[in-house]
Amino acid sequence: MSENLLILHPRDAWHAPQCREAAIRSLAATGLIETPPIPELDGHYRAGERFLDHITFLGCSPVIALEAPGAAGEMCLVEVPVPLAEPKFLAGVNAKLPRCPACRYRIERWETIVEAWEADSGSHRWHCPVCGRHHAVPELDWRQSAGFARFFIRISGIFEGEAVPGEALLRSLGDAAGADFTYFYYRG
Repeated sequence: MSENLLILHPRDAWHAPQCREAAIRSLAATGLIETPPIPELDGHYRAGERFLDHITFLGCSPVIALEAPGAAGEMCLVEVPVPLAEPKFLAGVNAKLPRCPACRYRIERWETIVEAWEADSGSHRWHCPVCGRHHAVPELDWRQSAGFARFFIRISGIFEGEAVPGEALLRSLGDAAGADFTYFYYRG
């Protein structure tokens, strides 16, 4: 069974909240999650009473399992893990070719760029062969199909392009963590 996630994270790969409790408080205050966490799943929360106010589903008939696992076997849960010490690259089988943020050049062999970034403790910069600019690897346009961060909030049971987080939710997380938040989709 594949895993379908909407993942929220700070735009700055090196930034993370001081502790996950600040993010949990923010998510609970917005009504995105229901507290306390699910006892048998560390850091996992059920969707809160205002979940659908903050996650906008697109299309005419989305299917989201908020109470019990749906037909695909997935239930919508929100995982809030402990922040990592170093940024991590996260992409699923749905990863798209990233693009240069300046000229939109498509990067065909992006895996080697990520490997160099990981080997260089996150300081490797990519040089665009078309426009000549240098970019930090996390700043490339990953087209909402991959991300770099020390802190990922994973919302399960959401298929790629099926839903988007609302601006109020991203702003609330940003205020709690002291950094702008963005998102991407993961299918694994």
